[in-house]
Amino acid sequence: MRRVGPSGYGRYPSPGLLGSGVRLTLVLVLALGALGCSLEEAPPSQPVFRVGVLALFEGLQTAGSGVPTLQAATMAAEELNASGGIEIGGVLHRIEIVDHQHPFRVEEVTTAARSLINRDSVHALVGPQYSQHAVPVGAIAERAGLPMISPMSSSPATTAGRDFVFRIAFLDAAQGQVLARFAREQLGLERVAVVRSLTNPYSSDVAERFSEVFRELGGQVIETAFPGGGPDVVREAFRRVLPSSPQRVLLPLETNEVTEVLRLIEEEGLQIGLLGTDSWDVALIQEIPQAQDAYLTHQWMWTIPDPGAAAFVERYGEAHGEPPRSTAAVTYDAVHVLARAATAAGSLDGAALREAILALPVHDGVSGPIHFDGSNDPDRPVIISRIDGRQATFIAAVDVS
Repeated sequence: MRRVGPSGYGRYPSPGLLGSGVRLTLVLVLALGALGCSLEEAPPSQPVFRVGVLALFEGLQTAGSGVPTLQAATMAAEELNASGGIEIGGVLHRIEIVDHQHPFRVEEVTTAARSLINRDSVHALVGPQYSQHAVPVGAIAERAGLPMISPMSSSPATTAGRDFVFRIAFLDAAQGQVLARFAREQLGLERVAVVRSLTNPYSSDVAERFSEVFRELGGQVIETAFPGGGPDVVREAFRRVLPSSPQRVLLPLETNEVTEVLRLIEEEGLQIGLLGTDSWDVALIQEIPQAQDAYLTHQWMWTIPDPGAAAFVERYGEAHGEPPRSTAAVTYDAVHVLARAATAAGSLDGAALREAILALPVHDGVSGPIHFDGSNDPDRPVIISRIDGRQATFIAAVDVS
């Protein structure tokens, strides 16, 4: 059984470096996607529904985001095509995944999106996953009148004022709110520090809502922020909150920034509990001893007690040799939402697809129920877990109220 993507990187992976096994197993994927080629080619005689997929392939995000995105999108298309395809306007169409792998630079992502739309003539986009990319790509999709579903982007700016841009994820503010209530009411915390990035809107959005709700509930918040910079900047920001003796520290940061904090905790022998968010690559961080006992939010996790999720986990594991990440589950659901919308619309016209997405009844996705109900942002529960014994254990699925 071929395996794409690692189950862990060891204790402290260096940003930008992947294990040799990952490099070897990614050769085929990279070769196919470097210029945006089809992973699921349809026979010439059968019409196709072309779905462009934007996948991030750079550093740690390759295994945490890019590989699961392509694996899940391809898996969804293959399953839908297995019975001959999906019916659109009374004709069976095959779903063709046209991928474009991109690095982190925004300019590269927008170039990839334009290529998918203008050169490959895709009918819809899945991705990008990160809000920094989804916001500018969403502007491109909007101008083109092309439906786009970002599975993981949680920034309100992704869909704000846009008709053709959708998401599967809950919003930044939702996880900040749920985590604040959980910390105050379930963990009984009275004093929490928050370390956020000034250059990452995601980090600020989560931090601001957490701080607002935690204070409303009578808790004390010690806040600090850091500008863009290297490891020393992140470490110094974390050190600044320690004199206030917080019971836990919230880190709504990217994985490479979190691992810098965990290194610091180990090097200085600190005893401090952490709170995390869905930006953490749990498969990586759960292996690190200093992350034990952290509570964090997820869009989805493979151990959630749900029969539909369990069946997906089994199929994905058989195909790829490891459990799916959140990125895989929500990407898989995004492809299925587009397929249902195309069938309901009876057309691949962008405006018709948009109206069909908004009007879809509840989609029982592997990541949970998805219901747009006339909104571009579906109602979604926030998953909370605790890292214990080097694995994330499901605690609760909390509705946002």
